[in-house]
Amino acid sequence: MREPIVSTTRAGDAHPGLPAQIGPPALRAAGFSVLLYLGWMLLSGLFHPSLEWFAGRAGSAGTVLLYFLCLDGFALGLSAAFLSGADGQNFRALGLWFFPGWWRQAAVGGAAGSLCITLVAMAVARWRGAIASAAALDAGRLSALILFFLLAAAFEELMFRGYGWQRLADSLGLVTASLISSLLFGLAHAGNPRSTLLSITNTILAGVLMCVVRARSQALWMPLGLHFGWNLSLGVVFQYPVSGYQFSGVSSAAFSSAPDWLTGGPYGLEGSLILTAVAALAILVLSLCPRNLLSPMDFRG
Repeated sequence: MREPIVSTTRAGDAHPGLPAQIGPPALRAAGFSVLLYLGWMLLSGLFHPSLEWFAGRAGSAGTVLLYFLCLDGFALGLSAAFLSGADGQNFRALGLWFFPGWWRQAAVGGAAGSLCITLVAMAVARWRGAIASAAALDAGRLSALILFFLLAAAFEELMFRGYGWQRLADSLGLVTASLISSLLFGLAHAGNPRSTLLSITNTILAGVLMCVVRARSQALWMPLGLHFGWNLSLGVVFQYPVSGYQFSGVSSAAFSSAPDWLTGGPYGLEGSLILTAVAALAILVLSLCPRNLLSPMDFRG
């Protein structure tokens, strides 16, 4: 990823004349991250969310969905408080306002995320024994899964590519901020069921990919769409585990002859070396493509 690609704020939403400094912006990023983490832990303790229902077992989808809705609300409120109170910026500087064409950015991101997973799934399916199974999902379960993936992706984008990332970029530059954010993103998934060193590495690469589209599009809609399309394709379309969690209620794949490094094994495609190659290629392509394809200014109309 080249530096700098674009400014992390939009004209009229911030103070573009101020120089980036290591100091107040970095401290604000740290303060925001600490408060967001504490709020996350508090809500987790209050709700005790369980993903068992999504895998076809006992549990409540409503509790999980309400938990993530509260998480998103808290993250948005905290971001707005820091932007207005600590930075003197408009909420639009976060990159999550409804500018003309925002939905196109989200759709392009969603298509990119789905394409990445589709390429990996097709490549894995070429190896004998790597045959993914699928099961029909009823309308209620399907709707709950779609909403869950959207709310979960929104929280992770606000946490790892939102306000804190912006302030780190102001202080340390886009490349350093994105590397730190992506490393934390990968480590946050290290405790997931059946995670491996390769799955953590792939999650870091996915974080870099979303940082690239975040920086180049100057908004959060495209990485949010990419994140959502990625997880939806994994968990609903191909019914593989998503970051180690099974959502389809069926055995996701039978890998009698294919090694785990190829298929991802029980962790899912995010533990596959094929995904490593696809994610790296996507980072290269989106870093080099013309910026006018990703900028919100070009989606107006």
